[in-house]
Amino acid sequence: MTKPLVVLSSARSGTNYFLSVFQKMAPDGVVLREVFRKGGDNLPELAELTGLPRSRLVTLGQDDPVALWQMLRKAAGSRPLAVKIFYYHARPGSPIWDRLIDEARIIHLVRRRILDTLVSRKLAEDSGTWFQPSHVDGPPARPEVRLDPTEVATFISERQAYVQSFRERFRNADLHEVSYEDIAADPKLCAERIAQVTGLPMPAFPMQLPIRKQNTWAIPDIVSNYNEIADFDKSHL
Repeated sequence: MTKPLVVLSSARSGTNYFLSVFQKMAPDGVVLREVFRKGGDNLPELAELTGLPRSRLVTLGQDDPVALWQMLRKAAGSRPLAVKIFYYHARPGSPIWDRLIDEARIIHLVRRRILDTLVSRKLAEDSGTWFQPSHVDGPPARPEVRLDPTEVATFISERQAYVQSFRERFRNADLHEVSYEDIAADPKLCAERIAQVTGLPMPAFPMQLPIRKQNTWAIPDIVSNYNEIADFDKSHL
């Protein structure tokens, strides 16, 4: 694996799951999260890798994302490097996009059922919990959320526009589109897709991941006004 791996996506689309499986397949790799978002991410790891103070790293991903990218590539050396970037982490005119097109292998991770993405976000916001550690005992209690149909329609339209825009923008990149629905059921499915794209060897199974799926309930069971948004409960990509 010579090229860095960049997971291009949006929040609540399985990026943490994907990178957790990747980390198992590349245990010596440098695997980071939303390093280009406002406020930074992985600050302790970035400080160790780059030698920069955290106060600088908080803004570097926004102020000079290309410089951060170059630092990460240099720090990783011959080790596999994987990061993620969301559609809205950098301005449309940011030079980081062209740099990624030229230098990275892109996994475009999409969630075809966009309503599931919105429900996942709402549940995370309501609970204040954005990921579920695998060591937590017992299944979570059944959550409940109410959705505004107008907000649902707007959210789906915006996500569709993001996906289509970046499909077009990255059409000449080393781009590999992966559907979350195709890999979510079993880490082995995710590992097979990663191996296919990167050439990394398959790991041993069963695979113990540090996180697990937060919501295992069907949408009709947890949306209190499901009858008002049922028409949106389908694939949109």
